[in-house]
Amino acid sequence: MNILPRYIALLMAGCVTLTACENTIEPFDQEGDTSYVIHGILDMQLDRQFVRIEALRPTVLSQTQDMEDVRVFSTDLDGGQLIFWNDSLVTLDDGSSAHLYYADFRPVEGHSYVLQVGRSDETGASATTKVPERPVFYLDPTRGDTLNLKQKIYLVDIQEQPKQLTVQYTVVDVDSEVPQTIDIFYGEAGSSSSIGWEFDVRLATDRFIIMGILNRSIEDKNVRLRNLGFSLTIESEEWTRVLDPVNLNRAYGFFGSVGHYEFFWRLDSQSIVTMGYVDDQTFN
Repeated sequence: MNILPRYIALLMAGCVTLTACENTIEPFDQEGDTSYVIHGILDMQLDRQFVRIEALRPTVLSQTQDMEDVRVFSTDLDGGQLIFWNDSLVTLDDGSSAHLYYADFRPVEGHSYVLQVGRSDETGASATTKVPERPVFYLDPTRGDTLNLKQKIYLVDIQEQPKQLTVQYTVVDVDSEVPQTIDIFYGEAGSSSSIGWEFDVRLATDRFIIMGILNRSIEDKNVRLRNLGFSLTIESEEWTRVLDPVNLNRAYGFFGSVGHYEFFWRLDSQSIVTMGYVDDQTFN
């Protein structure tokens, strides 16, 4: 599964929500102790990371701050890796320019990172984030019949709603030996519980969709189910404090991270027969 949220577009716009927002960052230091505006997201699915940075001006009448001597680097606080980021000047949709810094690395699950911004003769600014860890999951037995078969999945200790939830079926069509992977987008399904986050895999309903994609009758019992899984995106805790960030030092803006994870499991043979497939699973 390759579900990639458009986080890069969000930081280019200087915002971190999916609602309408402007490309303009107001670069004024109203409190006197803040030096930069930082908008960045570490994404463990990407080989290249991006962060947008603007220097603040003391007043409206002050000249725009030059970014030429500004250095940006990040440190993996768990692995010790120090990386310097490159600057690129990009043009936004409204025709204005912005400094977009980039570095080639993949953030590691569960690791904490600090981003530091500044010139050699100033204190500068910093921002920290911890990449979300892979959650533990477990399942209830299937319930229901051919028309409404479901299975509940629990994500332990996940209290905030996962994003981009997608269930994946790998099937082999009749008279074919070529597996086809069909993704069914669940979006932001489920609810919070004392265990964590839980949602139902709609096994019977999903089969109606799959058979339609394969152009097969729902009565056809010869399609083979090869694998079953799901993927999701988990956002770091900074996403719950967008309006009141505590991880920024001498900076405004947002700095967070996202983790992308895939999970697979083996369904019992009787449930597969109830759904109307042939059991051809390869996952143990």
